[in-house]
Amino acid sequence: MDNQEKIHFPDTDKPGSPWQIYNDLIAQIPEDVRVKDYCTGYRWTYVEADCGMGIAYAASGGRKGTIART
Repeated sequence: MDNQEKIHFPDTDKPGSPWQIYNDLIAQIPEDVRVKDYCTGYRWTYVEADCGMGIAYAASGGRKGTIART
């Protein structure tokens, strides 16, 4: 990433981590993609970019995470 910080989620890169699938998915996102619009609702979240749109169920609960920028 030029002039930008990469996002690192602490403790998600350990061998056998259940978070590995998310790390693999995130790694496939092109570095030059730009978000045009997004909406986070009570149950659903969507993101729109020049290359398309994605939608996901927004689950509630769970542990609050920390994002460390490196």
